[in-house]
Amino acid sequence: MKMFRLFASTLLLVAAVVATRPAAAVSVPSEVIATGNGWRLVDVEPETRANSMVWEVTRAGVANLPVSQAQKDILTQAWADLPPALNNDANPDTLFFSQEMLDAMVTPTWPAGYEQYSEPETETRGLNVCSWSTKTKGGSWSHSENSLSVDLPFSGSVTGELTANLPMSVQASVSVTYKVRKCLGIPVAFRFEYADASGSANIQGSGDISVTANWADEWSEEWLITTVELGQSTFMVGPIPVRLVYTLPIYTGARFGIDITGQISVALDASASGSFNYHCTKSSCSGTSSFSDQFDFHDPTASVTVKMEAEASARVMFRVAVYDESILYVEGGAKAYAKAKLWGYYGNTCGDADGNGQNETVRALVADVLWGYKFAYGWGGWIEPDVRYIGGSEYWLAWYDLLGTGGSTALAPMVTGPGTVGEGEDGSYSVRMRPCYPYTEPVTLAMAPGVWNGTTTVTPPSGATTLSHTFPTSGTTTITATAVSDSRGRQLAASYGRPITVAVGLPAAPSYLTATALSANSVRLNWTDNSHNEDQFEIQRRPTQVGAFQQVGIVGANVSTFTDNSVAAGTTYDYRVKAVNSAGTSNPSGVAVVTTPAYPVPAAPSNLVASYNPTTQKITATWTDNSNNETGFTLEFSYSGSAWGPVSGTLGVNATSWQSGAGVPLGSYQFRVRANNANGSSAWSNVASLLAIP
Repeated sequence: MKMFRLFASTLLLVAAVVATRPAAAVSVPSEVIATGNGWRLVDVEPETRANSMVWEVTRAGVANLPVSQAQKDILTQAWADLPPALNNDANPDTLFFSQEMLDAMVTPTWPAGYEQYSEPETETRGLNVCSWSTKTKGGSWSHSENSLSVDLPFSGSVTGELTANLPMSVQASVSVTYKVRKCLGIPVAFRFEYADASGSANIQGSGDISVTANWADEWSEEWLITTVELGQSTFMVGPIPVRLVYTLPIYTGARFGIDITGQISVALDASASGSFNYHCTKSSCSGTSSFSDQFDFHDPTASVTVKMEAEASARVMFRVAVYDESILYVEGGAKAYAKAKLWGYYGNTCGDADGNGQNETVRALVADVLWGYKFAYGWGGWIEPDVRYIGGSEYWLAWYDLLGTGGSTALAPMVTGPGTVGEGEDGSYSVRMRPCYPYTEPVTLAMAPGVWNGTTTVTPPSGATTLSHTFPTSGTTTITATAVSDSRGRQLAASYGRPITVAVGLPAAPSYLTATALSANSVRLNWTDNSHNEDQFEIQRRPTQVGAFQQVGIVGANVSTFTDNSVAAGTTYDYRVKAVNSAGTSNPSGVAVVTTPAYPVPAAPSNLVASYNPTTQKITATWTDNSNNETGFTLEFSYSGSAWGPVSGTLGVNATSWQSGAGVPLGSYQFRVRANNANGSSAWSNVASLLAIP
């Protein structure tokens, strides 16, 4: 990351410097006319301007110049007028003098039109005819760019394109400080002092970078294996003898083709900014630069697709030549061939199978084997030989998944639709083959789990089908779509599974609600549980047809009975029950109506248990007395399915057990008990079953 930031900062700085260059016409390179010890004579504009000779000379090189002594004196004086630190032979600096102005300074007059070179004086020269002054030139520039699209510099059968989109802006200022030598207001020489450059660059926003390249090539060759001589015939056309030669040439051939396509793209969120400030002399530069950046590359996609084709062939022709094959011949015949076609793919640009916004990475390597024939005809001789093909047929032989059955995941279908469906509701999904799928024959699909409604055939490349299924149970389930085979006979066996969430649905309403008055102050409810996903049941009550239903109790899942002990004697009530879960509340059950007794009757006994002692051959029954106002109990029994009848003996107040006499008949028994008083009898207790055996 540190290296990347260094590269990014350098890139911004280079962009800033490039952006500061002003637009200008193309200049002609300078031409060095002569050189010597410490000096050069340069034509700075050899093709565009006359009188453009400039002497570049060091202090020590003045004595070596091939000019007059008067001119050397002028140059020596120019060096002498500079600060003492510069006026020494150790200084490697150079001055630039106009040869035209140097020649003019030793003649009685300036050259014609010299006024064009005159500049107004801003400094006081005193008594000096010539003097140095300091000047600064510069400017500011700005540049912005937000897109780039170029063809990659590939050659031959490889083509490609690079596209980028990244907003960038640059601002820069450059100034150059130099000394100019003026004599009587006319510049005759100059010396570079230093240059200052400052500016800023900014990249802000989102962009993308993508590259696509393609390479395709084909090679084919055909060889003559043998020529069978069939014979010849000769006849006359007037005075001209004509000879026809019959041969059977046999050829074999091979052809190979390849097509490779690669692509890669990445999205970029960029935030980078910075500034620079430099001061440069002829010998060194100093200054500062500061850049900060944050580059976030995301959502990369890349893929490689390979198509290869190999063909071996044999061609047999019947050829008729006039005199011989070098003069003229015509031929006709047939070509038979066997062909293998290979398709491969790897990457994540082949569709979003579940519609979640992210392409899956898939792969494939498959091969088709075919054979066929074509009719051929042609001609040759002294004219250019030519063979052409017409008609024929091609037959598919076999297909192979070279990655193993189901290994080529790019052959699996895509399943798009909702990621969440309701329990007990229909979910509808669109199924199609991936966009890189290479075949066009109709594909037969299989869907799981359960039974799906809709057409289970799709036709690539764009065909799709809509299938629906009812999801009965909540939770996470996986939809699996399998491309079984296509109409050509390829056994694809490629599956794709996507998990979905089946949300909890409303429970079904209870039914067959009954209400039984157990006493003046107790009512028992029973109902049928029709739901499989309830969390609880809510019991509601109201005085018959008066007001709204109010909750009087809650029981847990799979419970189908409730006892209401908060009722009043001699009152009629409406009851109903609802099933409840996290999704909400079911419709209510039907209404059950019950009237409690006007006077209290005993509460029903409970926990009735019956047992048989084979030693004493007696039956004992016990129960729990739940009432405090009974005058006695009635215990009944049924022997081997017979009608109910009372047991012998009296069961008085607070009785909780009964025992038979010895020697009761062996067999099956059922018992029930209830409490009695002057107001009536309670409900029966539970039924206790017993099998009396030795």
